[in-house]
Amino acid sequence: MKTLHVVNRLYPEFNGGNEIHIFELCHELAKAGERTVILTQVTDPKTEMIATETKHDGKVKINSLRLPPLTTKIRLLRSLITKEYRLVKFFLEILVKEKPDLVHFHHLIDLSPWLLLICRLKKIPHLLDLNDYWFICPGTYLLCRDNIKKCATGCVWEHPKSIKQVLLAKTKQKRLRLLYGYLKAIFHRISWNLLLNHTDTTLIAVSGRVKEIHEQHHLHGNEIVVKHSGIKVAIPKKRKVDQKHFRVGYLGALIEAKGVRVLIAAFRKLKQKNISMVLYGQDGFGGSKLSKMIGADPRIKLASPFDHQDLAKVLAG
Repeated sequence: MKTLHVVNRLYPEFNGGNEIHIFELCHELAKAGERTVILTQVTDPKTEMIATETKHDGKVKINSLRLPPLTTKIRLLRSLITKEYRLVKFFLEILVKEKPDLVHFHHLIDLSPWLLLICRLKKIPHLLDLNDYWFICPGTYLLCRDNIKKCATGCVWEHPKSIKQVLLAKTKQKRLRLLYGYLKAIFHRISWNLLLNHTDTTLIAVSGRVKEIHEQHHLHGNEIVVKHSGIKVAIPKKRKVDQKHFRVGYLGALIEAKGVRVLIAAFRKLKQKNISMVLYGQDGFGGSKLSKMIGADPRIKLASPFDHQDLAKVLAG
């Protein structure tokens, strides 16, 4: 059986939990004898124009859409205008060349809904992971708590995806921004609901709670199957345990959705002196927000991001 795995980002180019999980999953499937092909996208600082690349990583074949970093206005405009066309064209080329028995979409954020429609039209069985709430909320994490007003004024503007949105984000026309925000939030939910429920897509939720929330929004696809994901954790090196000192470690992206603000606030309420906490991960708050949360508490330390290969070493501490 040959499976085409479609993912917006992949380890080691992106050092995230879901990306690591997919990377390990594909390699384990290949070891077990499954023919495994990946389609992903990569931001390449050396690329000026959108390009494609195919390489082998062991028994896994990786097809990459290589994107230039959006550091200039011309690159941003070029990406907004041509990226989706290049992605769909590349996807069709891979389908013709590889002839997969199954297409497994691990995430469609920053990709294209046309990929699902193509599988439907070509009658190719396909799966889609529900790792978060992006098909319900443009901000991915549903921090709006399903409040359409919060979604329209906050979530919609997290990741501008069109020239119109980029221009509106800079304007001072509040009413125009608000109108666009409402239309975008509503259209986002309705369009993905119609697409996923009418393309014979089997949805794979990472937890029962994720399944429940999607069903509350009448988003069910062909069916929703709960399948927990995870990553391999190497056994930490042995260490001497200091019974008089309690250590807390946080490993992951330092963003609002992960509960980092709540963790820091809760830790600061503790009065004990013989405790400490180290935060490992990429700072997603920006500016000095994270430092202000920590304040002058000497028990909380910020560590630099680490590669997944160094996980055992980090846990040993």
